[in-house]
This record gives sequence, C-alpha cells and structure tokens, in this order.
Amino acid sequence: MANPDFYDQQWLDKQLLPFPAEFKQSLMKEYFTEPSSFIANTNLRLSTNAVADALNANPQLFSSIAKDEETLKKEAEQRSRQAFKIKAKYSRYSIDATHSALVRLVDRLNIPTPKRNSSLTVTGMNPLTGLVARMCDNSWWLRSLRKQNNQRIEIAGRCLNVINKQKQIYVTDITANNRKQHLARSIEMLNNIIATNEDGFTSSLAELASLSVSNPEIRKAELNVRIRGLEDLSKILNHDGLFITITCPSKYHASFAKTGQRNPKWNGSTPIDGQAYLNTTFSRIRAQLNREKIRVYGLRIAEPNHDGTPHWHLILFIEPKHTKRIKQIFHDYCFAEDGNENGAKKHRLEFVDIDEKIGSATGYIIKYISKNIDGKHLDKGIYGEDPITAAERVNAWASCFGIRQFQQIGGVNVSVWRELRRLKEKLTDEFEFAEPIRQAADSSDWATYTQAMGGVFCKRNAQVLRPFYDLKSEQGELKASKYGDSFIKQLRGISYGDLPLITRTHQWELSNRQP
Repeated sequence: MANPDFYDQQWLDKQLLPFPAEFKQSLMKEYFTEPSSFIANTNLRLSTNAVADALNANPQLFSSIAKDEETLKKEAEQRSRQAFKIKAKYSRYSIDATHSALVRLVDRLNIPTPKRNSSLTVTGMNPLTGLVARMCDNSWWLRSLRKQNNQRIEIAGRCLNVINKQKQIYVTDITANNRKQHLARSIEMLNNIIATNEDGFTSSLAELASLSVSNPEIRKAELNVRIRGLEDLSKILNHDGLFITITCPSKYHASFAKTGQRNPKWNGSTPIDGQAYLNTTFSRIRAQLNREKIRVYGLRIAEPNHDGTPHWHLILFIEPKHTKRIKQIFHDYCFAEDGNENGAKKHRLEFVDIDEKIGSATGYIIKYISKNIDGKHLDKGIYGEDPITAAERVNAWASCFGIRQFQQIGGVNVSVWRELRRLKEKLTDEFEFAEPIRQAADSSDWATYTQAMGGVFCKRNAQVLRPFYDLKSEQGELKASKYGDSFIKQLRGISYGDLPLITRTHQWELSNRQP
C-alpha cells in the first residue's frame, strides 16, 4: 500500500491542485490501492498528464479545471477588456488585422472562434465587424467560457474514469449540479421579465415558456403524438416497423459497463467524437438509401451509455419489400469501422422487428422519450437508477456537448403544426382549403395532418403549407442583431406559396418586474 512521506505529500498537493474535490477523492482512493508509493506516484503523474494532454494544456501550468459561476464571470470580464485593448491597438490598421489579432487570442485559449453569418447581412457592412464585436462582448465570453468549462470537466472525468454507473453515471456530479444551477438562474431571470402586448395583457416570460415545447410535459406529449401518428400511417400504408439501436465502436467507450473499469481500447474520444461518428455513419446510410431510392420515416433518439458515450435508437417505418435490404445497408456501414473487434456482433447493431401482437412501435420508443426528457412515469432507469435523476443527468449531458436528442426522419414539418395549433378560429378566404389541416393539428391527429400536408414521403419544399419567416422590424425599420452585422429573422406564421398567414399577431414589449 502506498505510504507517502513528507516530500511525496508536497508533490501530491501540487499535482492535485487543479482538480475539484470530487476528482481529488477519486484520485487519492486509487493512489492508496497501489502496492508502493513509487508506483502510486507514477500512475498519478501519468493520470494528470493524460488530463493535461486531453485538455491541450501544459501540465506545469495546469490551471483549475472546474470553475464556479462567479469565477467565470470575472474571467469573462477580464477577457472582454483584453479584447477591447487588442481592438484599440489594431483598429488603426484594418478590420482584418483586428479580427486576426482577436482570433489569435481566442485560439490561444482553445475557444472556438465565431463564424460569419452570410445570410441577412446588413448591406455595406463588413462581416468581420460583427465577429470583432462578438469577441469583445462580455456575454459572448461568458457563454464560451461556461461551455468550455463544462466540457473540460467532462473530458477530465473521462480521463480519470469517474463517469460510469459505478461512480457518476452519464456525467460528472459537477456538471449535473452546474446544469441545475443554470436552469434555476434561467427560470429566475424569466420570472423577472414581464411581457406586455398591445392589448395590455401581461405575463412573465416563464409563464409564456411553460406553454411551449420548452415545457418538458408538452415536449414529451408532442413527441408521443408524432410517433403515434407515424405508426398509424404505417398501418394505413402497410409498412413495416423496425426498431434499431446503433452503438459506437469500442475505442469510443471510456469504461466497461459491467465493472466500470477503464476500457484499454479507449482512444481518448469524447461524446462529441462519438456523436460525430454516429452522424457520419447514418449520413452514409441515408446516402445509400437515396441512391437505391429506398424511403424511410420515423424518429431518432440520441442518449448516453453509462459512461457518457452516445448511442442511437431509431424507430423506422419502411416498405416491406425493402426491409431485408435496409438491414444489410445498416450492417455494412455500422461494421465498416472496427467491425471485427470482440463484442462488435453483439453490441454494435441491433434490430427488433415491430410485431403488433407483442407491442406497438410507440410502446417501444415511449420509454426512451420519457427517459430523455423528465423520467416521469418510469419505475427505474436502464441501469436501475432513479429515472427522474437520470433524466436530469441526461439533460445535462446533452446540453454540455450540444447533442440533439430527438430528430424526426422524413415526414412533414412540425413548425407548421405548432403554428396551426395557435389558431382557434376556422381558416377562411384564401386559406379555407387548409381548414382540414388546421383541424387535424388542433385535434392532435398527426396521421391525418401528414396526409393532408402531402404525405409521409413528401419533400419539405413540396408540402402544402410551409413556415413563414419575416425580418423583425421596430417602428418601420428592420431590427439588426445585437452585434449589428445581420438582421433578425423570426417565425411569423405559415405560407401557401407566396401567400403568408400571420399566426403571431401580438407585439410584445419586455420590462423588468417591479419589486
């Protein structure tokens, strides 16, 4: 057993300095299981160096990994002041020189630089002007630093093998708590902002948000309605239902599911890398399906394995004559990378043919929808954990890495559906023909709505109704973004060809709640 002396302890304190308390405990627990202090010191040094390498940092200049909100705010203020000084220094030359200097600062801090917005650009304005404004803005720095901080915590947690079902499932406890605090701050902010329309009606933004898909209950209900509607359509069209699970190769997984021990094949991949692999693989599958003119529709759900590595569940509806070929295409592309490794045949790809005698397609997928939104009405999570806590941690995981949890495959536009549900009166005049579509949306009949919009295989640009976006204006003038480089585009309603129907008729003014 390791028994550090005085000098070892001084060295230990220095090595552990950048890590939060939760990580220090895990490191020291492993430290004292080693047979000697020499081996323990060697393994700790290798572990801290591995974290530094993963974060692209110098082990000798390793700064704190987990920063609290106040520290991030102070750093954001410092960086924005630093950016203003750089802007003042280089503005005498050109906007290109100023932009290049600021990009060097941002790159040095391993923060992604803002990208040009080519659409809706203000006429006559150099696009770099807006990018410079962003890199000098305190709020841009705070968002960037907060995102970087959360991802650094998770990357370090994977390197130290603390993210697994034996320790901290899906994400670290730090990131899960940070997400809770962020949501609490957001709710408090929304409660303190009052929206007033032209009729004098007032409501807090929190109350208005609770009426939209921002509300987990509404989001879950809408997804269930959509998948049920697609299943009803598949029965009308005599299509097969196929439930598919796709998992990343072993090198993307940081630890084993049964024991929680480090996976020796893990190559340092992050959940972002795993999601990129799944996206690329599915893009190739869809390209092959398109080449063979095989059409599918359904829903895709991305969720984490116990160690945070993403995997996908898909419920697809397909023409029976293509079922065998689709399975072969999925097999070919899912096993193209490391397809012969141990366990690949068992874990990489799984098919379940939907049999109505056993259960409905909606029944297969509904538990995954609930698990990834709020966990309500579930007895337990997939690993036996509390379902509500698990859903909170899954939400933190998706937010941290910017992973889209749900995506409809094929089918018709959901934005039109939401806008039609805002209308409480019959459609008349030029839009009278669309009244059956409105009624289907109002009665939550996704199958009828889909058929009336053009059918499940109808392309988006050929659907009967489309979302209508317009440039935001105030007092007759187009409203530019905060950074002044582009106009603000907003959803206003629906359109039939070039004919718009405004569904968002109110004009809102925002103000702070009075004490």
